[in-house]
Amino acid sequence: MIRQASLVVLATLVVGSTSGCSAKDDGATGGQTSPCADVVCVETLPTTQSGSTLGASRNAFDAYACPAAASRDLSGAEVVHRVTLPEEGFLSVAMTSGPSGGFLLLLGADAAASCLDAHATNVGAWLPPGNYFVVVDGKAGSEGEFTLQAALTTPGRLQADGIDPSLAADALTIYENAWAWGATRRSEYAIADFRLHSAEKREWVYDLSAGALLWNLRVAHGRKSTDGVDLAHAITFSNVSGSNQSSLGLARSAGTYSGTFGPSFRLEGLEPGFNDAICTRDIVMHPWSPVGDAYVSQCGWARPSLGCPAIDDQISLPVRNRLARPDGGPPDAGVLMLFWYPDAAWHPTSEYLHGTAPSPAIEAQMAALCDSSQDGTPQPGGTYACD
Repeated sequence: MIRQASLVVLATLVVGSTSGCSAKDDGATGGQTSPCADVVCVETLPTTQSGSTLGASRNAFDAYACPAAASRDLSGAEVVHRVTLPEEGFLSVAMTSGPSGGFLLLLGADAAASCLDAHATNVGAWLPPGNYFVVVDGKAGSEGEFTLQAALTTPGRLQADGIDPSLAADALTIYENAWAWGATRRSEYAIADFRLHSAEKREWVYDLSAGALLWNLRVAHGRKSTDGVDLAHAITFSNVSGSNQSSLGLARSAGTYSGTFGPSFRLEGLEPGFNDAICTRDIVMHPWSPVGDAYVSQCGWARPSLGCPAIDDQISLPVRNRLARPDGGPPDAGVLMLFWYPDAAWHPTSEYLHGTAPSPAIEAQMAALCDSSQDGTPQPGGTYACD
């Protein structure tokens, strides 16, 4: 389903108390019990919340309906946050620090049976406006301090950073499905618009749980993705080895290595038939000076690659360190990366964009890992008139 553009939610709130909101804040009157009497009320997003389950007043939830929580000992006290969403969007919550054995849960109501998502560090879902509950829980005897960050991402939020409305809607639909299907548990998300001129900063990297744009940068496309005359625009795409073309669709970051171009990281294609060969094709994210300011100023466009989405070597290392999957991490520790173009093949058939449940082929591809121990990335051959 295509998401409709909406307003931007950019207010900031930092709350360090677990005492909750006042009756005045939540509308309780007279002898009515304040709905925020024993929860932390969050009215604006993004937010950072710090607190402790040690000594928390709530110990009502020990078993939750989410399968991910079924085998967890959550017998300790919990801290409950009521989060009010003013509009539809993707709510992303990360526990950036927490007690040993701490667990994070997203509820549709103040009841354990209404669990929507659960994980040790990150929860999220596409949600309509309303009140939702974020719970920090854990094992009795293991209570301690925690810090959360949460934000709501809407198509309007992405558009405010210069992303085309159609891409903004597609990007969030794809992220929503990929998250629900288990492709990632990372709140970072990279979105590249291959429809734009290569001199433009056409890749955006977000931390959705912080509501933050981390980088807006240039990214190369494959030289055979052009018509051979206008090298600044990609128009054709491929999943075939030796094609020197870019691949479209949803990919995921894999592990790091240092090879032909220096510190880099590999990619895993998550869309069978469109980009599932990028690992064997050695399509990687590597540093490359011909997409930097000096080369673009000289030539007017970023130099095409052999298919790799290469980025400026002046910023590639922090990007790699933030986005690459940690060594030995599970598949869902990789970051989602969308390479978008409204072509006639991928766009109308992408399962992440149009599907309602993952097919067996999608499930198999989400579980596949790309080996980062080898570097087969070739040096681009030939030169261009402006080099």
